[in-house]
Amino acid sequence: MFRSRLRSLAAVASPVAAAAAAAAYSSFTTTSHCEPPPPSLTEQRAAAWMEFYEAQQKAPSLVPLAERRAKAWMDFYESQKKAPSEAPSVAPESRRPRVLITGFHDWRELENNIWRCRDNPSCRLLFGPPSASPPVVREGPLVRALQSVEADFSFQSLPVVWGTAGACDPLSFDLVVHMGLGVYDNHDTILLECGAYNARFGNDALGQPAGQTMDAGAPQVLMDETMRANVTALEGSRLPGGHTVETAMARPANSYICNETNWRALKAVAHAATHAATHPECRLKHAYFVHLPFATSNDETHEQLAASVASLVKCMLQRL
Repeated sequence: MFRSRLRSLAAVASPVAAAAAAAAYSSFTTTSHCEPPPPSLTEQRAAAWMEFYEAQQKAPSLVPLAERRAKAWMDFYESQKKAPSEAPSVAPESRRPRVLITGFHDWRELENNIWRCRDNPSCRLLFGPPSASPPVVREGPLVRALQSVEADFSFQSLPVVWGTAGACDPLSFDLVVHMGLGVYDNHDTILLECGAYNARFGNDALGQPAGQTMDAGAPQVLMDETMRANVTALEGSRLPGGHTVETAMARPANSYICNETNWRALKAVAHAATHAATHPECRLKHAYFVHLPFATSNDETHEQLAASVASLVKCMLQRL
């Protein structure tokens, strides 16, 4: 507004007044607008980013981390294309063997409880103290004895009824070791079964009888030659718990539920051998049945028996 008035006076006043007004207008514009106004905050930020960008162009070490990483990966890729033989080798993933170990519950004087574990050493090795039903956690002496072994163990207890082995999934394991009570005349022998017999006799823990033929149309004896050689090689071995290994061929006298369980496991081994190439989930290589004696009066906790069985399991693992 003030500048408008000065211009108006310069236009209508006398020459002297007009000259004075013009001088005043010139003095105002010179003194008030000789420098540009200070830059805004946005302009300041833009200038700072421009300076940072120019500094990056002059100093490559300031290139952002993501760009340096991308360049490093590109250099690595180019070097591998030029010299593939020098590429770092990656060891194949090692697969720990999976092992299933089973034991049986009691079958005599059960008092209507087929899940009791009191007299059968095979379940006592898995559970430890006597129990009326399978405990949630297996903490028996055999479980503890195998803790340091480089393998993944699963422990399962089975009631003494016909068809009980159907509860197992042997094909998903590399090694299956079934245990049962089967040595009654001494406390010092562990009996390894060599094959299974195609027959079954007797009543199970529920009083149910079994048909005479287990697998119609199958051979009388089912046996794997590799496992037969492994079992024979252990004949006469003295085990850490003071037990001696004996072996027994498949026979009619051994036609109870232990034999049926062993038969199913050996059939699974044969199936895996013919289907493993097309079905990687069929891992099973070997399956054994171990007949145990009662523990001695000096081994009420079954620690000595566990030491002997653990030694056998380690031998079986070495032969996979």
